[in-house]
Amino acid sequence: MKRHFPVIDKELGTDIGSKLNYSRSMEEYHTHITVPAMGLKSTKEYWITMGNFHRELMKNIDVPVLSLLAEDDPLIPPIVADRAVESITQSDGAILIQTKRGGHSGFFEGSTGQCYADRVGLDFLDA
Repeated sequence: MKRHFPVIDKELGTDIGSKLNYSRSMEEYHTHITVPAMGLKSTKEYWITMGNFHRELMKNIDVPVLSLLAEDDPLIPPIVADRAVESITQSDGAILIQTKRGGHSGFFEGSTGQCYADRVGLDFLDA
């Protein structure tokens, strides 16, 4: 990714390398990278924008979609997760599986290295 920093720096008008080095949380990452790239004012505005986008997206689903959401997902704040659950459950085309643990790259089964999200997703597609 470093080879792309000059192009990103030019587009965002910032030093992305230093922003990434000093981002210690997803909120800091979004504050320094995502928010300026999207022309927004704050991470709160970002989360609201993404929540609204997700809600509209879910309203328009006309084919079955499986959503796997973990309560401890480190990339999705609880308020965003709550809104996602609400919009998914209100969609006629969506099925929600909500777990206590997992999230993004954490849907692993024990020490096997197997990812249950992959297994569940493939089972869903085969059904």
